Amino acid sequence: MATDRDELTSYEYRQLRARILAASDVCIVCGHGASDTADHIHPVSKGGARLDPDILAPIHGVKGCPVCLHKCRYGLECPPLWGTPRNPDRPSLGPKLWKVMTRLGAPPMPWQKYVSDVALEIDPVTGLFAHREVGVSVPRQQGKTELCLAAQVHRSLAWQRQTTVYAAQTRGMARQRWEDEFREKISGSDLARMARIRKSNGNEAILWGRTRSKMGITANTEKAAHGLTLDLGFIDEAFAHEDDRLEGAFSPAMLTRPMAQLWWASAGGTTKSVWLNKKRETGRALVEALYDALAEDAAAVRPRVAYLSAGRTHTAASIGPAAKCSRS
Repeated sequence: MATDRDELTSYEYRQLRARILAASDVCIVCGHGASDTADHIHPVSKGGARLDPDILAPIHGVKGCPVCLHKCRYGLECPPLWGTPRNPDRPSLGPKLWKVMTRLGAPPMPWQKYVSDVALEIDPVTGLFAHREVGVSVPRQQGKTELCLAAQVHRSLAWQRQTTVYAAQTRGMARQRWEDEFREKISGSDLARMARIRKSNGNEAILWGRTRSKMGITANTEKAAHGLTLDLGFIDEAFAHEDDRLEGAFSPAMLTRPMAQLWWASAGGTTKSVWLNKKRETGRALVEALYDALAEDAAAVRPRVAYLSAGRTHTAASIGPAAKCSRS
């Protein structure tokens, strides 16, 4: 994908894109006109030349197709169920995270591309993340773990001295995920040479020497992250959390970090999933209100919370307000 920020803003690429769109603006994905960018047919990651006109073709960008409303950039027929819409006026670090996923051996699926592109939008005025909180509801076995790991690794490598903390149902479950998934995937990738893995019980961490960043785990208690300055807190398997003690523990540790984010992710919950159910209800209300506001004013103020209910597939009957995929 032609998503490297430097490439997309280079003079050579802009000139080449203009020539391609002047010749044809028919999107290579959906077949409709009005494409506004160009992308690689043969990915650069697989040997394609970045500025080869023979492998570049028209495609609809972050705004999607004005005819069928497909999100051609991501390969989605519709935005995620109850999904915060992408703001095309903001740059995003999402494509950087996609590259991390590829290096970890799990190239991003369409829904993962969309979620990360929204989650990592940058406010062009402040230069900070537009969203302070990111919530993801996704069915089981859909790639949540890969996105979770990539978000932590990207954060650790993108800036100096970053601290990320991962929590699951219990500390034991967090350690199991850390050992079986995170540690193994990093060790088996070309990122292994950049990481030092500390395995001692109670002091587990993945240390990134170049940036002096650290990925750790914590227990699901009100003392989690106590004493830390936290840049990224990731609450996984949120269905198991019956109250907001973990969020309450993470939030103070982020107060002095301008680029800090709280991510939470979960599959389905139960009536006991009090915290998750409240988050989902709030997220859906924010998405519904945002779509209504954007219908009145395209420049409407957007909340600093992104909520996305995603999965491998989306049908028109289950899109919720984002079936503004089917709205006219």
